Amino acid sequence: MASSKDIYLIGIAVVYLIAFTSLYVQVPGLYGDHGLLPVKNIVKGVPKTIADWFDQPSLIRYRYKYSMDTESAMDLCCLVGAFFSTLAVIFTSMRSSLVFFLLWVLYMSLYALGQTFLWFQWDILLLEAGFLAIIIAPLQLLGLPLKHRHDKMSMWLVKWLLFRLMFASGVVKLKSGCHTWWGLTALDWHFESQCIPTPPAWYFHHTPDWFKRFSNASVFIIQIAVSFLFFAPTRTLRIFSFYAQVFLQFLILFTGNYNFFNLLTIILCFSLLDDDDLSQAGARKRNSIVDQITSMLSSLFTLLVFAILIVCSYKYFGIHIKEGVVSSEINFTKQGFNVYVRYATGVSIWLAIASLAWEMATCLYRCATEERGFVRIIYSVVSTVGMSLIVIYMFSLSLVPHTELDSEVRGQLPPPILHWHSQTDSLQLVNSYGLFRSMTGIGGRPEVVVMGSSDRTNWKEYEFLYKPGQLDRAPPVVAPHQPRLDWQMWFAALGSYQHNYWFVVMLYRLLDNEPVVLDLLQSNPFSHKAPQFIKAQLYTYHYSTMTENRNWWRRDPNPKEYTPILTKDDLTQYLTDRKILPVKARYKPYGQLDSGLRHIRSLVRGIDHFILVTGVTLFAISSSFLLRMAR
Repeated sequence: MASSKDIYLIGIAVVYLIAFTSLYVQVPGLYGDHGLLPVKNIVKGVPKTIADWFDQPSLIRYRYKYSMDTESAMDLCCLVGAFFSTLAVIFTSMRSSLVFFLLWVLYMSLYALGQTFLWFQWDILLLEAGFLAIIIAPLQLLGLPLKHRHDKMSMWLVKWLLFRLMFASGVVKLKSGCHTWWGLTALDWHFESQCIPTPPAWYFHHTPDWFKRFSNASVFIIQIAVSFLFFAPTRTLRIFSFYAQVFLQFLILFTGNYNFFNLLTIILCFSLLDDDDLSQAGARKRNSIVDQITSMLSSLFTLLVFAILIVCSYKYFGIHIKEGVVSSEINFTKQGFNVYVRYATGVSIWLAIASLAWEMATCLYRCATEERGFVRIIYSVVSTVGMSLIVIYMFSLSLVPHTELDSEVRGQLPPPILHWHSQTDSLQLVNSYGLFRSMTGIGGRPEVVVMGSSDRTNWKEYEFLYKPGQLDRAPPVVAPHQPRLDWQMWFAALGSYQHNYWFVVMLYRLLDNEPVVLDLLQSNPFSHKAPQFIKAQLYTYHYSTMTENRNWWRRDPNPKEYTPILTKDDLTQYLTDRKILPVKARYKPYGQLDSGLRHIRSLVRGIDHFILVTGVTLFAISSSFLLRMAR
């Protein structure tokens, strides 16, 4: 049976594979010379100092040394990352620190230049979780063992990352002051207004109000309260917290296309399980009186915690059943919640310190009592002490983003910790999180519809691959692939084109019938000749009602103007000022590596992005499974 460490390393490799492959198919349209945000305009030259490297940590800066242009260098990072992550999924020997270090450097190289299309919370979560994989994975050099006494201690960092992610995600919703979270009405709008909903989201949107309010309250309980059970001393409470978090992630995955985020979070949840939990060895019979007393005390403590959880849920969220209907409402004030956050943030730090100290002491004890031979004992003790220093350093760094939840607690951090964090901030080793901070789409889902015309009279809509457009098109299932243009179109609808200059670039590319950008769209209504005019309008979309069987969506008939009617001449000067135009000739001379990368690109172009990403991922997972079965 695989250990929690094995599951974590395989899972991170799978997520890396998804992330690299998903980004690869979008590189030309997003970052190429004719794309929306040409990376060549921001990438710097070969770093001359360490400080210069930290300013833009990317291997792509070395592109000209290998006769490659910027787009080919990004392709190379994606392909090498996908190749080694596939090997890491299939072969145990490839799940080493060196391989995970390479994967982390490659993804960091892309992230550092990714701009708005790559700066999502799941991207920085992957970087942080991926860096922990470097610490957790064995070196596999000089015959060193694959498992160590300090494995539980390094896996503790994953548990702490999971706690910070879930606790912050719950807290920020209420700290934002959004009236839908405080009124437990956020789910009235969430299923309809999220970026790319799935078909089941339509049905969840039409569930009874009491169910959505109860679900809303349950989210707060699972994320804010249950998260503290990660550090519980009893096995039952930890397993309960594991299933609670996984259940929440599956519901989010079921109703929304959040790429690899939910999968990555579920992988982090395995840090809550010991190897005994996975092998059922922890359920063995207890024979001695001490074991029986310990078991009884553990059961009493577990019952006490569950009782407190139920009572607090009833008191603070008003959860009760009346006439077969579950009702709920928040029974605390914003001022009272701020006091709780300050107290809970401080308690979480001390609880984490106590939990980490226990793990360190346990590891050292096992080194001294379970190893055989003087050399083995010394090796285990030295490696455990070394890992302890690394874990303490990483934990200290993480306190800076963790205490962003409360400024008073943040002010109590020792100055050296703040200094350490500032030195490494550009590497995304630790980050602050907080998903769905404020509910969007209250009163309807804003959606930008782009239209082109050859005569300013007959307008045709551009249909995007996955975001809502035509009213009769069903919401797609696209996860784990992330269509990053569709995601940014969702953000663009929440703001204005003046604050999304990539949107203006997109309009110009459509007026030019640019193939690499059109590859990111469902169809081109002007396949024979590019349009002369283009505009964007802002519609308000709603799910259709239960009685409307023909369409999934309905939209208000009177849209607002998002952009005026534009021509290429209107946009040329704007893009010239931002160095998007004119497009310079490619770097010469071409190298063989550059030519090979462009040949690979020509082979995969035209393959459905979702099919390619899922196909590659399933190939790696099935190969790993078959190899394990053959042993």
